[in-house]
Amino acid sequence: MKRTLTATVLPIVLASAALAGCASKGDMMPDEMADLKSQISSLKEGNASSMSKAEEALAAANAAKSDAANALSVANEAKSMSEATDAKIDQMFKKAMYK
Repeated sequence: MKRTLTATVLPIVLASAALAGCASKGDMMPDEMADLKSQISSLKEGNASSMSKAEEALAAANAAKSDAANALSVANEAKSMSEATDAKIDQMFKKAMYK
């Protein structure tokens, strides 16, 4: 996750720094500056999209984790009921044998 975020955020930072540096020196033509601003905007949109997808994946993973915890709880309850039933059957057989 960190690697992906760094890969998407770093170009934005570098492009912004280049824009600021060139603009302050006056080395950049207006159309070049507009193009660079457009590229920065596109990178920001891509980053926002990646973050949105990551948040959706995290929400899905958390939901799956919750479902798994619920399934485990139901399985443990079924196991307890089965053990109690086995104990009751054993008790009934023992009583029947001593009559």
